[in-house]
Amino acid sequence: MKTKFTPMFLRVGLVMIFTLTLHLLRAGHDAEWPFMLNCPPNVTISCTDNIYNLSQYGNATYTTYYGTFSAGNPTVHYYLNNCNTGYITRTWMVEWNWVWYNCTQTITVSSGGYYGNNPIIYWPEDYEIGGCNPNIHPNALPLPHRFPTWTAGPCSMLGRSYSDMVFYVNNSCRKVRRMWKVIDWCTYNANNPSCRRHMDLYSGDQDHGYSGT
Repeated sequence: MKTKFTPMFLRVGLVMIFTLTLHLLRAGHDAEWPFMLNCPPNVTISCTDNIYNLSQYGNATYTTYYGTFSAGNPTVHYYLNNCNTGYITRTWMVEWNWVWYNCTQTITVSSGGYYGNNPIIYWPEDYEIGGCNPNIHPNALPLPHRFPTWTAGPCSMLGRSYSDMVFYVNNSCRKVRRMWKVIDWCTYNANNPSCRRHMDLYSGDQDHGYSGT
């Protein structure tokens, strides 16, 4: 019985042809199924939400002829102010066929959702005090005539200040118009810088007939 013998160079040639054919088929499949990098959509969250476990807001994948795969871990940058608001970016980079692809998700961190973005301010009431040259510093006044108080969201940073205008009615009576200002530094706008409220103080030994405004 005779055994057929295939020359070595012919076997090597067949392997090379098979390998070349396989690469051509794969290239054809890649052309039919182009590479796609799938980025999660941009989202807006509250300043009280979790801003460190970002996977809950989605992760990028990439799709080829072979299926869909994870794009790996993103590069994360935080752009937040002292009020914990601003935005976060997550960028994925994937190399495919010697070409780098990238996509970025932006997570906006808002202070909204609390009291309509505005604090609820409780202003001090007008007050009448007797005696000559009484102490009218806020700390010297009884509650609720001292300072403004407020209810605000967890991402607010409020501060208060005041200024006085003194009007002398006569030698024994004066009226002080105190202007209180409250600013939320997390939402400060130079064109609308603060909440304001007047408070009137009266001092003297006689009834002056004025009422608060």
